[in-house]
Amino acid sequence: LAIKSEGDFVRRFLRRLVDVHREELPQFSVLSIVYFIFIVGLVWSENAIRAELVDIIAYDDVTLYKAAQFYGSIFVVVASVIYTAYVDRIPKNRMVMILLILGVTAIGSITAALFILGDSFQAIGYFLLFLWHRFFFYIWVVHWFTYIIDLYDTQAAKRIFPLLSAARPIGTMLAGLSFSLITINLGVGHNTVMVIWVAIVVAVTAIFGLMPFILETQGVEDSLGRRSTTVSNTQASGLKSLGEGFRYVMSSSFLR
Repeated sequence: LAIKSEGDFVRRFLRRLVDVHREELPQFSVLSIVYFIFIVGLVWSENAIRAELVDIIAYDDVTLYKAAQFYGSIFVVVASVIYTAYVDRIPKNRMVMILLILGVTAIGSITAALFILGDSFQAIGYFLLFLWHRFFFYIWVVHWFTYIIDLYDTQAAKRIFPLLSAARPIGTMLAGLSFSLITINLGVGHNTVMVIWVAIVVAVTAIFGLMPFILETQGVEDSLGRRSTTVSNTQASGLKSLGEGFRYVMSSSFLR
């Protein structure tokens, strides 16, 4: 009886600490897993890319890593301008998929070139991979959280957002601790780490694409879909009112 009561106490304590309602749990679980896996791939790839670039001299004693940081910043600014131009025109869940597919196509192609072209492509390949790593680190992560905000109302977001954000430090910590294990102890090369990164982004893309079906099997409605429908109805109502106002003005006797 004492063990049972202690177990009940722990469950109640965890339920209060992780304040996720039962109906929110399926969606919260999928989102947490997606973000955690994504962060692990991001940290592993960053460590491997930095290790490859830090010893290569680009020009005048400037390492290729420092040059990549400079050009990576420019790349992010340009990508941000393009992203800003289209983000309001495309539904946020679709934009997540577009960014994922665009990114995985780029890093997949570069990684394949690393194996096909060999050492002659090593420096430029990892330089390009660093640019796309910055793309994921800034553009995708920023859009991911704007997508999350749209899934919940204001009160729920206050509870869910910090808990989902916790997947980032946890993923960063575990990825940092395990990187030396897979590269030194298991002898996994940096090119292979890039393959793992591509596989992780592919997995994240697949899980995110299947998320509506996963949630549907759990009896969870697509909150973003409902929100999009509401917005569409509001926009349609606004256009209807605008049209009625335009017809009223055109038929006014003051214009004759």
